[in-house]
Amino acid sequence: MKRCPKCGETKSLTEFRLRNDPKRTVQTVSRCKPCTTQAMREWVLKNPNYEKERYQRDKVKSREKHLLRKYRVSLQEYDRLKLMQGGVCAICDANEADQPHKVFHVDHCHKTGVVRGLLCAPCNQMLGAVDDNAATLKAAILYLERRVSPQIPELIGRAILAWEHAA
Repeated sequence: MKRCPKCGETKSLTEFRLRNDPKRTVQTVSRCKPCTTQAMREWVLKNPNYEKERYQRDKVKSREKHLLRKYRVSLQEYDRLKLMQGGVCAICDANEADQPHKVFHVDHCHKTGVVRGLLCAPCNQMLGAVDDNAATLKAAILYLERRVSPQIPELIGRAILAWEHAA
């Protein structure tokens, strides 16, 4: 049992969050979970731009931490991969400088985590939309390359012609 200094209640140790610091002898935080959550919410409301400002202070460090945490790729490895691809998207040859955040997405297999290459946002979204399914992409290519079936203009030809004349 432990007493929360904020609310004054004595609660079970399970009602207190564990510390991340293994060097400390006390392994729980001083405030109970509800009081800690409330304090965190108040702090975020008082400091709404903290994360954005922290990121802006050191964009390179933040980018590397993100790459390492999410893909286990260092900035040096990212740069080598980009150089191997000629500085362009692995699918459509778009430039990194033209991307919304001026960086490529790291494409990876969601099952194995293996990094496959760097992609622009549209190409990354395209692969995500088909769940990385090569058969679906092949079917889409066949669909785009095929000639229009003679039945389709007969079925909707009048609507298309009427729309084209109205424009």
